[in-house]
Amino acid sequence: MKKILLSILIIFSFVAVKAQYKNYGDNLTDLKKQGKLTGKERIYNPNATKHLQITKSINQVAKNGSHNNATMGVTSTQCNCWIPKDTSFHTVPFDGSGASGPPTPGDPNYANDDWSTYGITLPFNFCLYGDTVGIDSTHQLFINNNGNISFGAPYSDFTAVPFPSAQYNMIAPFWGDVDTRGAGSGYVYYQLTSTHLIIQWDSVGYFMEHDDKSNTFQLIITDGTDPLLPVGYNISFCYGDMQWTTGDASSGVLGFRGFPATVGINKGDGINYFQLSLFDTAGTAYTNPTGTPASGVDWLDYRSFLFNSCGTSNNLPPLSISNDSTVCDTMNVYVVGDTLIIQRLSFIPPEANQFTTIAAASPDLGSNFSVINSNSGVVASLTFRVSSNGLTLGNYYHITATSTDNGTPALSTTMNYVVHVLDSSSAVTGIKTINDKQISIYPNPNNGNFVIETNNTKQFMQVYDVTGKVVLSQTITGKATIDASNLSEGVYNVSLTSSKGVVNKRLVIVR
Repeated sequence: MKKILLSILIIFSFVAVKAQYKNYGDNLTDLKKQGKLTGKERIYNPNATKHLQITKSINQVAKNGSHNNATMGVTSTQCNCWIPKDTSFHTVPFDGSGASGPPTPGDPNYANDDWSTYGITLPFNFCLYGDTVGIDSTHQLFINNNGNISFGAPYSDFTAVPFPSAQYNMIAPFWGDVDTRGAGSGYVYYQLTSTHLIIQWDSVGYFMEHDDKSNTFQLIITDGTDPLLPVGYNISFCYGDMQWTTGDASSGVLGFRGFPATVGINKGDGINYFQLSLFDTAGTAYTNPTGTPASGVDWLDYRSFLFNSCGTSNNLPPLSISNDSTVCDTMNVYVVGDTLIIQRLSFIPPEANQFTTIAAASPDLGSNFSVINSNSGVVASLTFRVSSNGLTLGNYYHITATSTDNGTPALSTTMNYVVHVLDSSSAVTGIKTINDKQISIYPNPNNGNFVIETNNTKQFMQVYDVTGKVVLSQTITGKATIDASNLSEGVYNVSLTSSKGVVNKRLVIVR
């Protein structure tokens, strides 16, 4: 009897009547809460918003005086990926189709659970594994509330599946059960120009209307020439503070466990895909691209990823996952005797059953640059040392790191890093000012117990030993006492990352 009633409800849910679509969604929400929906049920709104508004952001003047499409002259990079919202951003109109939790008609924020936009014809051509989406194609794009965009069809599916999948033609910066109906939840915004689309899920909650935790993440796609992304890239994933992975209807408990969230790209043919990992828990542990076991969602905090999906083969080049608080496009070394800066670079192959190699060099640093160790594998990593002894104050030096996979054909990714030599008076010990916020570590030196004060700014802390290995990590807010009594005597690098930037500090443990 229950199956008959559900079938009748689903049949009626496809009736295109404006006055009724919200009521059907309310009924489906109850069924979803009871675990009786799959996420494939869908209601269509006949009076949906038919087009996204094409806008140009303000003050778009490049250095040479010419206009471009980059928001306020900003370029999204691995170290500065978040695009500030201006008046050209709008809330995404999630009123095209969906299942449970449709927006209230007339709600300017389109707060909803499992809804999608009406089909969008991009004003530019976007390349995905050899396919074209946009003005030269009949393929339409859909923005789905649950942390992804799709091509050809909208998805109301709230429980993510691993990639590759033969079903979903999707780009998913974070496919999970987003629910923006909670009183404390943020919303989803977009900016669309003639060459790029930016979508921001800004402090969004999770099902069922939970707002005790929120996720902030961004997706950019371009025509491949827009200066918003570096040359050679047409997709960017960017993350702020990530706090949950799973909604209640996906067996989640307080935002975690159950069916994990998926991060990646999937063409929908079961062959062409990229998966960063699966995420189902708190914490900073990264496991592997297959997500077996799943990774910790805090690992994504304040990271970004750039790649090019415009390939015709089923192999994408290795992806750099080194853009955390210690490895950015510019690194500082201080003229204080033989002070060393030690960093770890890491790459992963986007496809399963592949491994990568990694190598780094710095002709202009000469003997001041040395590789400590290099490891190949599913996660290829390299640790290097830069000595400041003898370097010229104020100069910039360059390091190149290249990772190559064993795909067919083999593909490589090269990342360029800059080392800036600073005066010792600006060394990151004691107190450093970032955006007028003081961050301090004391006492320093210490016996393994110390205090960090962040002036109420939430920070993601990582402590690195002399080999570049992370030996301690946690998220802190305000004033926190850190127990590092298990660490040996020596000098460590402490990196603190927040939405306001990155601070690197030296920590000295003496007993």
